[in-house]
Amino acid sequence: MGRRLIALAILTFTLFTFVILPTEALPKPQQPKPQPQRPKPQPQQPKPQPQQPGPKPVVPPKPGVPQQPGPKPVVPQQPGPKPGVPQQPGPKPGVPQQPGPKPAGPQQPGPKPAGPQQPVPKPAGPQQPLPNQPGPQQPGPQQPGSKQPGSQQPGPQPLQQAGPNVLRDGLSLGFYAKTCPKVENVVADVVKRVSQRDPKLPPALIRLLFHDCWVKGCDASILLDATPSGQAVEKLSDRNGRTLRGLEVIDEIKTQLEKECPRTVSCADILAFAAREAVILAGLPRYDVVAGRRDSSTSRAIDADESLPTPKDDLKKIIGMFNQRGFSPEDMVVLSGAHSTGAAQCGQVRDRLYAFAPNVPRDPAIDPAYAADLTKKCPAQPPPGPELFMVDLDPTTPLKLDNQYYLNLQKKRGLLQSDQVLATDPGTVGFVNQLAGDNAGWSRKFVNAMERLGKVSVLTGDEGQIRLNCRAFNK
Repeated sequence: MGRRLIALAILTFTLFTFVILPTEALPKPQQPKPQPQRPKPQPQQPKPQPQQPGPKPVVPPKPGVPQQPGPKPVVPQQPGPKPGVPQQPGPKPGVPQQPGPKPAGPQQPGPKPAGPQQPVPKPAGPQQPLPNQPGPQQPGPQQPGSKQPGSQQPGPQPLQQAGPNVLRDGLSLGFYAKTCPKVENVVADVVKRVSQRDPKLPPALIRLLFHDCWVKGCDASILLDATPSGQAVEKLSDRNGRTLRGLEVIDEIKTQLEKECPRTVSCADILAFAAREAVILAGLPRYDVVAGRRDSSTSRAIDADESLPTPKDDLKKIIGMFNQRGFSPEDMVVLSGAHSTGAAQCGQVRDRLYAFAPNVPRDPAIDPAYAADLTKKCPAQPPPGPELFMVDLDPTTPLKLDNQYYLNLQKKRGLLQSDQVLATDPGTVGFVNQLAGDNAGWSRKFVNAMERLGKVSVLTGDEGQIRLNCRAFNK
């Protein structure tokens, strides 16, 4: 009986310890219920801050947070491969050297394998960088494709490269670019300065070039005072009228160029450059002058007598002279427009005023009022000695190159007989009427004809010499 009581007491104590006390402590487990609620705001922090390992001990009791696999604490150190951020593949630091297979990357166009090295930030496909990076950076199919988007840009590239040194009949633009780069500036400065003192110099320089090129070609033979043969030189020919002007201007230019670049620039090129500057000063646009001419060592007055036209020459003969030098009848009419400036001796017009034909003292093709004005400037009997009386070729705009020359012809106010016939001959009257109504068109044609004139029968290379003095051949 006593043993039972002891056993009962032990049993009661055991029940009290393991059953009754735990039942009284049951409300205590309610405390961990708010604990899972406290870390709920915390899991939102590791998204922008994956470096905080604070919530690691709380990870096991978080069954409701599927975004963070608890047993992998290393995962927050590599946010790149997380599947929860599929829209930001660019900043993945784990794959910096393989941008090629990512065609969707905004910074690297698909067809460019060298993406990170190209400085072009524009993602506008392979067509946009074509004009900026031709050649080695655009291999493969982009080169033929460049014809469509870059059809305007490949064109000017060869033109820019071919701008200087474009060969034209043995001559070239920029011929003195390296040997005497200031040559054209020197010529322009001298011609402009002298023309300010003498406004009638520009037509004299234009005439000087024409009379040189028309006799054996543009070789500066008209500048020589003497030749090894001892024959009379071109400037003494009656066809030149002993009235050539501008020779001293060529001398001044040559003297300066010999100081700037000795034994380099030919006198023939100086004539071509000076005539171009004269055309500009007379009101027409600038045009290119090719260079590389050589100077001749011969000059004969007889050659000028046979080559240069006169105001009394038949029109067919004059047209034939132009044809021999590669100029058409229209070119002849265009170049005759040089007579819109300059002057002529009265001896070249006196017959039209006083002795045109038997029983016809005055040319009926001349306007009576214009003829009356000319008689006041050109008397019937010139004084003895060289002809001193001069008259303007264009009475309206004598110092300006324009199409007023053709308007004068339509009004029978052409000074020279060879000029006035252009307005009546069936083969040329059409050109006169056309140019009379188109000053801009005549200007373009005239400068083009002047450029071609400077290339007539030129000497190049070893065919001639570069004179040290334009008036004398090198001995």
